[in-house]
Amino acid sequence: MFGANCQINNGLGNFTFLSDVVPKCKEIFYNFLHDVIPTPEIVYSNHPGLEKFNKKKILIIGGGGSSNKLLNYDTLISEDNYDYIWSLNTFFLHPQIQKLKLDLVSFGPDTMDLDHEQKADYLNKFNPLVGLELHYKLYGSPERNKSIKYINEQYALNKIFFFQTKWYSILGGGVRLLILACVLGVKEISFVGFDGYSAGLSGSHSFEPGKKSLPSRLALYSDKNGRYAYEYELFWHYIREKFPQTNIISVDRDNPYHIKVK
Repeated sequence: MFGANCQINNGLGNFTFLSDVVPKCKEIFYNFLHDVIPTPEIVYSNHPGLEKFNKKKILIIGGGGSSNKLLNYDTLISEDNYDYIWSLNTFFLHPQIQKLKLDLVSFGPDTMDLDHEQKADYLNKFNPLVGLELHYKLYGSPERNKSIKYINEQYALNKIFFFQTKWYSILGGGVRLLILACVLGVKEISFVGFDGYSAGLSGSHSFEPGKKSLPSRLALYSDKNGRYAYEYELFWHYIREKFPQTNIISVDRDNPYHIKVK
């Protein structure tokens, strides 16, 4: 299941991980792609800015409503608790994060070419590393050329990098950031806002309150909550097997999906 030749589906259709991802990312991210590091679990740019995370403690803030519990208490997010802080997608809409320096952010297919004033203001003010993933929007959609042009021209090229994990599921971009952190040798990863099915269904979203969006593939399953639980169980097994040296902490200790976090 987790071999180097595993086939994944991120909207591009099934393709063989190592043999197909590298040429695709070189074609799409032509203006900023640094040397590519291919590994059995992830392909990513050899960006020198990623080296600083090795052997450090980080916090990953996801979009689930549980992030508000942490963000409402500034004292919990400090240099004493974490060396670096990461987030993703529409983090720039949260009033507390707008004042918080993030060190790395990632954008998915709906936000990587989003021309938003608050997004631009945040990136210009704090200048974080920006990670982008391969997705059908950059390869097979009618908006392909527009998206690729925007990405290669609008970001600060010295701060942008590419990454693509072999693991791709309904669990979202937060778990893929967690995999990236493991591969980079982060010593301790705390995370919050990876809330799952019930929170997504109810509109409990810390970045976009009221947003109700669930993965389209979830429609294939009658027991949607059960599917989330099953995929999280697989994910934590994968993490324990591949990255046993990494200490991982769920800040939202009451979340049932995280019972088996290592």
